[in-house]
Amino acid sequence: MIKKVNEGVEVNLIIDGVNLANFKLKRYFKNTGVNLYLFFRTYIPLFNVRINYRDHRKVTIIDNRVAFVGGMNIGDEYLGKGKIGYWRDTSVKIYGDIVSSFEKEFYFSLSIVKNKYLRDEKISNEISLKYEEDDNVYMQVISSGPNYEFPAIRDNYIKLIQEARKSVFIQTPYFVPDDLLLDTLKSAVLSGIDVKIMIPNKADHPFIYWINQYYVGELLRLGANIYRYENGFIHSKTILVDEEVVSVGTCNFDYRSFYLNFEINLNIYNKEVANSFKTQYYKDIAISKKLTFNDFKRRSIFTKVKESVCRLLSPIF
Repeated sequence: MIKKVNEGVEVNLIIDGVNLANFKLKRYFKNTGVNLYLFFRTYIPLFNVRINYRDHRKVTIIDNRVAFVGGMNIGDEYLGKGKIGYWRDTSVKIYGDIVSSFEKEFYFSLSIVKNKYLRDEKISNEISLKYEEDDNVYMQVISSGPNYEFPAIRDNYIKLIQEARKSVFIQTPYFVPDDLLLDTLKSAVLSGIDVKIMIPNKADHPFIYWINQYYVGELLRLGANIYRYENGFIHSKTILVDEEVVSVGTCNFDYRSFYLNFEINLNIYNKEVANSFKTQYYKDIAISKKLTFNDFKRRSIFTKVKESVCRLLSPIF
């Protein structure tokens, strides 16, 4: 980033302000020309009422014509250098007019950081059609956060699942659905839809392992196919429906992502793209362990207690 600034490129970087390590980063970028902003910066977390409202979006926009969105963070641990090891993630690269929707979200965040309204003129309205764009690829940007009156991405997941005719393939590191989403998935399983859910075999927090286990068990008993990814930590947040529609982005299947975090997803309506996600999904299945209901029934009393306690606490995590 510093190199690009020295080449005359304007670089704006917004990072979530809850991590105290970010203040070191702010000092590092001082006087470099990189415009670094802390989103809802938190000096004393316990006394900040906005501590729960985190910016969980991961978006990169280049020259108003290319955007990247997905689950990938920036840091050594996400390159496999941490204690968890390899991180399996998914991001997509987008060209064309759809990039303006990501720009709007970026400037919305910037207006919060700067505490002032930014006029729409800041957003590029002239994106050349010469950039790579397939007219057959229809896309939709869906954002959600505490500034919305309803959980838009959760509602998008529910709508996609309700409209499924054959299959629903999900990947998520955190599977803590609310009642409505869980009931929608149960209905899909009972309707004969091929529901597959992939979660990590390793968790970045013990609580997550047990709460994931509880909720996938609710679907496992009905006939859903549940997989634990074993080649590191799966951080991908995707849902593939009927091998026709994909939703990929930053939103996990949990309360925090649905109701508290600022999140962003991209729906892609294209069979060719969907097929590439399906191919990758089956590659991931090949290095995953399939859970069986018999295994689930043989859980110890101690394990069941841990799952129940974690379930009670799940809405606050």
